[in-house]
Amino acid sequence: QPILNAIVEQDITIYHELKRVLFETKLLNWTGELYREFRTAFPVAIENPSIKYEVPFGTVEVGKDEIKTAGERYTPLCKNVHPRAIIDWISASDDEISITLSSSVAVADWIDPTVNNNSSLLQHILLASRTSVHWEGNKYSQEGNHYYNNILTSNRAGDIQGSRIAKQQNEPLHIVLNPIQSKNAFLPQTTSFFNSDKENVIITTVKKAEDNDNYIIRMYDAEGKNAQVDLESYFKIDNLQHTNIIEENPEYIKEINISKFAIETFSFSAKR
Repeated sequence: QPILNAIVEQDITIYHELKRVLFETKLLNWTGELYREFRTAFPVAIENPSIKYEVPFGTVEVGKDEIKTAGERYTPLCKNVHPRAIIDWISASDDEISITLSSSVAVADWIDPTVNNNSSLLQHILLASRTSVHWEGNKYSQEGNHYYNNILTSNRAGDIQGSRIAKQQNEPLHIVLNPIQSKNAFLPQTTSFFNSDKENVIITTVKKAEDNDNYIIRMYDAEGKNAQVDLESYFKIDNLQHTNIIEENPEYIKEINISKFAIETFSFSAKR
């Protein structure tokens, strides 16, 4: 569809067996006209929904989890500020259903910017041509071609499957064809190396320790729930220790406990 100063192309894929709809949107031949904004918008048939979105190491519920203000010269109440910076998804929910929208952009909104002020409108801010806030700053016209994609899905209220599907879209598996193999390789080609039994606990890092031969695993609670985690592994986990985020002050522990909204780091040795 040709529009003023650009051409919009959109491919929509409706999956037969997967519960998701894929939108691939292209903004082509954008001329860079200043003070223009492009959004995609998805109206949701939920009255007064609870709006949540992903932030680093957690989830924010609009009107509930914000700090009061950003301080110094940034005095507006944070609960009234929109659009918002997000990671991989934004959702609208009631007591029965949750609608989740993944995002390949950094900013999303839920307030209708038109005169209707419909608060049940999940949106991506694709592009906004602006000038720098500095009086000698440059123009951010962003002319050229731009490509976006997102997944729309739904699930029962309280289920985090929608956020998992959104993260799968933004963090796809990378296929390696005919990799160079070590002649001493012993691991099977297919296995699950680490797994958590709690859906609300997200494993973000498994790596070599900085100062010794142990390994580090970092995880966090994304749903505001205390959890005792049963960590399963292909390897035998031994010498489990709780550390801080920079791997200091290790303390031996017998079980992994994650407090609500906590980010925790653990050290361990692994043997096959």
